[in-house]
Amino acid sequence: MRKHGFALLLVFLLTSAVFAPVDGYKTGKYNSSSGCSCHTSSSTLTPTLSGQPVEYTPGATYTLSIGISTTHNGGGFSLETSDGTFSNPASNTQVLTDGSSATHTTWTDTSWGVDWTAPSAGTGSVTLSLAVLGANGQQNKGGDAVGTASYSIAEVPSTNTPPTLTNLTVSPLSPLTSDTLLASYIFNDSDGDTESGSTFSWRLNGTLVPSITGPEVSPLQTTKHQSWLVEVTPSDGTDTGPTVTSDSTTILNTLPSVSTPVASTQTPTESMDITYTTEISDADGDDFAAENQWILNGAAVTELNNATTLPSVATRDGDVWQVRVRADDGEGMSAWMTSEDITIGTATNTPPVSSNVQITGLDPFYTTDALSMSWDEFDENGDAITQRSVRWSRDGLAYTQADELVTLPSNMTTKGESWIGEVRLFDGTSWSSWASSPPVIIANTPPAIIRVNLTSPTFTVDDGFELTYEMQDDDGDALEIVEVIWRRNGIPLEGENELTLDPSTFVRGDEISAELKISDSVDETVLQTVVVDVLNAVPAVSIEWPSEVNSLVPLTPIVTATDGDQDDLSIVYSWFKNGFRDSSMDGMTVLSDQRMEPGQEWSLVIVANDGTVNSTPVERSITIENISSTGRHTIRFNRHMAWRDRAPQCGRIL
Repeated sequence: MRKHGFALLLVFLLTSAVFAPVDGYKTGKYNSSSGCSCHTSSSTLTPTLSGQPVEYTPGATYTLSIGISTTHNGGGFSLETSDGTFSNPASNTQVLTDGSSATHTTWTDTSWGVDWTAPSAGTGSVTLSLAVLGANGQQNKGGDAVGTASYSIAEVPSTNTPPTLTNLTVSPLSPLTSDTLLASYIFNDSDGDTESGSTFSWRLNGTLVPSITGPEVSPLQTTKHQSWLVEVTPSDGTDTGPTVTSDSTTILNTLPSVSTPVASTQTPTESMDITYTTEISDADGDDFAAENQWILNGAAVTELNNATTLPSVATRDGDVWQVRVRADDGEGMSAWMTSEDITIGTATNTPPVSSNVQITGLDPFYTTDALSMSWDEFDENGDAITQRSVRWSRDGLAYTQADELVTLPSNMTTKGESWIGEVRLFDGTSWSSWASSPPVIIANTPPAIIRVNLTSPTFTVDDGFELTYEMQDDDGDALEIVEVIWRRNGIPLEGENELTLDPSTFVRGDEISAELKISDSVDETVLQTVVVDVLNAVPAVSIEWPSEVNSLVPLTPIVTATDGDQDDLSIVYSWFKNGFRDSSMDGMTVLSDQRMEPGQEWSLVIVANDGTVNSTPVERSITIENISSTGRHTIRFNRHMAWRDRAPQCGRIL
């Protein structure tokens, strides 16, 4: 850690009873840490520093001006920074090699200049420490003065929001040793920043592999049965977000690869033995065991299982043979690989032909689509086709579960897979060769918005609108809302992208609609709601009674009437005494004390009208209280006194 202190400028080497000796030079001194003892006196000055910010922007450069507050014939300075660097000094200024300190080059000036570059983000507050000497210009200390100052500069608070990531997986989901492992995820940044500088940590069987720092793992680094996972820390180039860890994935065993067997001859006679050749390999380097079968007219001859030679004694003129081979690596068996037909002898039958093999339907095909095969059939001899055989391959490998299915059900397919259908025909004598369809890729099914509606308790300015929805994805992908666009009278509302719309953004008569956009990270779907009219807001009324109510003071209810549309309101007052309407009080806003007696129950019903609709009637009741005897005597006395002043004095005073 660099120590910080006030720079000290000395002209002579001195000692002091208070300070340790400090060197100073006419040509400047870096990183002084205390005052100059030889120039310390009752004369002081105030250093001046300008150009420094109150808050610095990380990496920004500021031009500083250094000076003396009093008049001197010469002087010097030393300026240190706790962080950041000095550069670009004026002609009478110099900077230390590491940029941490600046000082003068000559003693005849009283002002200097240098640039300061702020440190990187996250440094925090920076301190600039300054010492300045004002000299008499005679190269002695008479009339000299020294001053020091310290300046604290805060860092501009960062407004960047760190990114996040979701849906982190290691793909493919069922990897083989021949597959590249890839960290797959969705990068999210609320500021709209692009991904920059994200870091990746791969773990093999729970142990960190430091040599792999990218988003991929080469198949050269994987072996079957290994368990891999990845930890990703997202970055937008400014801040990093929280680290996310994927589920682990296990490298699966790769089944042996078997090439199509090739017979030793394509024109054998019934007196010839027949052999075959094939190539078998295993990507995992496993040992494997091969087995074969000889097929006669479509049926396996079990007595010849694993025979490497089809003996001539087993054949006859006109037979159609095939040989098929598969291999087992101890963990699984490969699919059968079958040779072309081997026709024995000189029979004149020509095998049938299947052509124009297609997977019917409209491209693209989705996971909800069944795949059906169609083809054309032809037999040169005019023979009837007595048997048909169908098989399917997925991603280049035989999919035996679907053998003989002309229509492959949708529950057998997943997006991203490549499917090929094959067919061959039998005319009672010979099988045709296999004929293949063009490959079909199962496409991503765009997400679906089942419904989208606008809801509101009243559909007026008294309540906001809420966008409700239901969505699904046939592929089972995770869905997210990409955007919500609210429209008022057909025009998008800027800044309104939540699922709710505040009532302050619309008025009565406006037409409100919303558009919802969702994504499954591959495709997006958009659906707009119906247009909803903003209705007239119903007025609302409230009634409160005064805190003290008696028969000697007029009763003035506190009535509040509001209308969300700010309409002018008309208010109707209806009064009821002891449960019966007093029509003479209709419209009266105050109940006169002349009408009240203790113990009476008065009710007030108020209805407000905005010119279109009435509010819900509001009724409030109150019982007139009987005041204390002392109070009543006093008040009655005052009334009689008032009466006595305007009538002959007679009667008695109560």
